[in-house]
Amino acid sequence: MSLGINNEKGFTPIETEIHEKLNWDYDLIIICLNYIRIQIPKILNIENDRIEVFLASIHNFMGQNYPVIGIRVKTDFVELIDIDFFDIEEKIENWIEKIGGIEKLKEESINWETLEELIEYPKFE
Repeated sequence: MSLGINNEKGFTPIETEIHEKLNWDYDLIIICLNYIRIQIPKILNIENDRIEVFLASIHNFMGQNYPVIGIRVKTDFVELIDIDFFDIEEKIENWIEKIGGIEKLKEESINWETLEELIEYPKFE
């Protein structure tokens, strides 16, 4: 599968295994997905200006909504980006494992309570 020219504003949903691992706690899932979203260009080794990566709400065959990461080629980019859908998910899962798993991902993610305490995130020296 390749990400082609984006005329219809469609996207490829990226689903990871974190939903079940986080007991379907949507607030926590969104926090973790957002951290992953920010890292996607690095994880997939794609230039940030070639793709749009965002959070999206999609639904399953039973009509139940759940959060995912959406990815698409930017509208002004005309080249195909050859990425296998399953390769994306595998690279993300490998990256999560490499950084220390879901627990480490939760630690690296920030919520409002933590930001209030820190004032700035990340802290620059």
